[in-house]
Amino acid sequence: RRTADQTIYWGLNARHTNYGSASVSASCENIELAVTWLDWNYSEFGYDWMNWGPESDTVDGRIDEEGALGYFWYYNENGERRLTDWCLNHPAGSAWITNCMGYNELADPGIEVWERDYAYEGGDRFLGMFEVWSDVAQNHYENKWNWPASIVFDAEDTAEINAALGDVNTFFQENYAGFFEGSLSFDQWDSFQQNMLDMGLARVMEIYQRYYDEYAAAHA
Repeated sequence: RRTADQTIYWGLNARHTNYGSASVSASCENIELAVTWLDWNYSEFGYDWMNWGPESDTVDGRIDEEGALGYFWYYNENGERRLTDWCLNHPAGSAWITNCMGYNELADPGIEVWERDYAYEGGDRFLGMFEVWSDVAQNHYENKWNWPASIVFDAEDTAEINAALGDVNTFFQENYAGFFEGSLSFDQWDSFQQNMLDMGLARVMEIYQRYYDEYAAAHA
């Protein structure tokens, strides 16, 4: 927000839900046990264990001499959970290794302790940013400009949109970061946007606008 009293109508979607989910098939041999395990993931002990796993008794966190295995948290002198050296310096990256060995919000049913990714010295600064976003979401956000969920594209327009956005998204991902790491100058920003429009984004915008105009007319 540019001012303290500004309300945001689009673009902020600060939620603490994610895609993790599970289902029990009809052929499951012990449905009661499977559902009990799912329930455990949402219990106070279960969600904590799924997110953190066993405590390390050392800052290092390694549990074998080669360092192939380890635990990813310990208590510091202030009684705060902190990621171990093994986790922070893992070749796979700390975020990925905690997802592999603990709760993964994309695949597992349960409750995510997202503060886990910032449990290191200095991580509180990033948690503070989340607190700001959460405050905006609760007090300064109205979704007036969100795309209406009831609008559904037909098969032909869906195919055209997907075909165009495939190339556009690839171009975006390959070039966008260049404006921040220095390989591209901001003098090229206008041409960067124009390239995406010429690649099909303009046509995608036309389709979206047509559907929205029809929606707005029907709900006037």
